[in-house]
Amino acid sequence: MAMYEFPTAMAANVKAEFTKECDKGQALYNLTCAKCHNRKVKGRMVIPDFPADKLKGYELRVANGQHEANMPDEKITAEELVMISTFLNYKKKSGVPL
Repeated sequence: MAMYEFPTAMAANVKAEFTKECDKGQALYNLTCAKCHNRKVKGRMVIPDFPADKLKGYELRVANGQHEANMPDEKITAEELVMISTFLNYKKKSGVPL
């Protein structure tokens, strides 16, 4: 699983809960997003760094026209989108832009 970058002031019990949420989000990302968004860098697949403005709830789904066709509400719920965006917000930065 990915390493996460949480705020240093975040309490250990809160980090534990966010880690669970991020782990679920990473699994969902790998199933539904990785094939289109991951980039090959120096022979390995890398999750790009999504800018914060691209990770705002429902906007994540509709910001890209292909998302509406490939990620309809029936395939990915609002709750799952939150988990994916939480993962993408807190994953360790790869240095690869979206």
